[in-house]
Amino acid sequence: MRWITQTIPKGHTALPVACLFLRDKYAKPANSNPMTPEEAISHLERAVSRLEDHIRKQDAEMYSMSKQLDALKKDLKRLDARVEGSGDGATPGPDRDPEAEKPPHY
Repeated sequence: MRWITQTIPKGHTALPVACLFLRDKYAKPANSNPMTPEEAISHLERAVSRLEDHIRKQDAEMYSMSKQLDALKKDLKRLDARVEGSGDGATPGPDRDPEAEKPPHY
């Protein structure tokens, strides 16, 4: 990796230096043909199409996850109600008979 050792004047940031470095690294050679406006538009249209497809897939996944979360919440409420209904066994409720809860070997 090549380090840039240029002194940055007071009041300026390193961003322009980094931009110049990236420009030099990724720029096309001077003898290559730049993109025509039609090629640039086509390139942008393909990029937008890929992004729209990605958003569609992401939306479908979010919808699926939302449905799964709703189902899990419903299951949790059902299990909470079941646990509250059964109690912990230490203190019998008014409608529970402790003798009926003893295992058969007692």
